[in-house]
Amino acid sequence: MIVSVVTLILTGIPLKFPEFDLSKFIIIDVLGGLQNSTLIHRVAAVGLIIVGVWHLGIPFSRSSGWRDFLLMIPRPRDAKDLLQTISFFLGKRASGPKFGRFSFIEKFDYWAVYWGMVIMIGSGSIMWFKEYFPKTLVRYSSRGPLR
Repeated sequence: MIVSVVTLILTGIPLKFPEFDLSKFIIIDVLGGLQNSTLIHRVAAVGLIIVGVWHLGIPFSRSSGWRDFLLMIPRPRDAKDLLQTISFFLGKRASGPKFGRFSFIEKFDYWAVYWGMVIMIGSGSIMWFKEYFPKTLVRYSSRGPLR
């Protein structure tokens, strides 16, 4: 996943902002031109999609995967652990909370990466297959809400 994401970043930013000298250097000198850059970007995108689909299959492929997936779902206890951790860091408690299999930090990291993948794959799919989506959605996906 990290190889796909880093490749998407290193190819996507220059493709998004081709007017900068650094972008021109990356696209032309490092990657060999626009066609190579877009090809590498799309291969990395397919890699990310494969990793995402494979990851979705893990909980269904073995019992420990399903158990761990269920343990990653945030619960009210995680909010309590967060408050206890903050109290500990502020010196209000002698010790931090005792965590189960996964702490609230691990759960946050897991879901942040997972939703990041969903957003990257979703917006990339809209831009890649723009003829199948409304023009306003394509424009929003490629430019972002602030432009």
